[in-house]
Amino acid sequence: MRIAVIGAGAMGSLFGGMLSAFHEVTLVDSDDRRVKAIREGGVSILDGESRRIYFPSAAVSGEVRSPVELVIVFVKSMYTDAAIRQNEALIDGNTVLMSLQNGAGQEKIMSGYASEDRILRGVTQHNASVEQNAIRHGGGGMTYIGGLAPGKMSKCAEEVALAMTAAGIETMAVDDAQKRVWEKLAMNASSSALSAVLRARHGICIDSESARTITERLIREVACVANALGYPLNGVALTEEIEDRLSKSPMALTSICADIRDGRATEVEFITGTVVREAQRMSVPAPTHEMILMLIHALEDRAKLSKYMV
Repeated sequence: MRIAVIGAGAMGSLFGGMLSAFHEVTLVDSDDRRVKAIREGGVSILDGESRRIYFPSAAVSGEVRSPVELVIVFVKSMYTDAAIRQNEALIDGNTVLMSLQNGAGQEKIMSGYASEDRILRGVTQHNASVEQNAIRHGGGGMTYIGGLAPGKMSKCAEEVALAMTAAGIETMAVDDAQKRVWEKLAMNASSSALSAVLRARHGICIDSESARTITERLIREVACVANALGYPLNGVALTEEIEDRLSKSPMALTSICADIRDGRATEVEFITGTVVREAQRMSVPAPTHEMILMLIHALEDRAKLSKYMV
């Protein structure tokens, strides 16, 4: 397939690099220095003690003017609309537009650029981080993708899943993609968001009794909102699953926490903000998420209000 990956950060470079072993891939990014580095040295992926180097094409946003068969969006969620608009020439009536981003709601933005039957939403168990001049592949697993119509298998999803699996990214087409998005949202909006407030690594959410209690409340609230939306989640089972995942990666530093640490804007409006907005729309209480959302925005304000810091 002819594929464009918009966003050459850690996850975009991981997927773009791996896909380029089997497909014609262009990594697109607004940072011309990052594009230059990929053009000159490829994408170096560290996996345990091994290093693999891939050589996808690379382009600055807006530079490629011909449509591709698949566009994967991997920018931070708040930049989704701007990133797609800058690269709209990549999309025509035959292009599949897919998001594997954190949070929820990106499909509403993508619907302005492609028809609903050519929009895919998904989640992945892969994770990656930037390590010096390379991408550290922190762990793998399944990637699940599907169309926007619940209970209906998307032909586009099946075709893309085959293409991704052929390149070594095991992918399954599903008919409940939004439910899986909310399952992942439960972790991002609970332990990830709380760890950012606490300026700590993931493990604090299970090793601190108080933090664990807050995490469990956040998970239960997400489950209640998801159920009201028609995405059946079991709060008890979800809590056990998330706590098990936290116990296996207690030293993980979430992107929200890293953004707060480094004084950057976070994706919280697409994560906790989504839970709060949908809870209000469905008249489901989510007071813990409301407080976490305000706390993270207050932490984002610290950079502008440094005179108050101690």
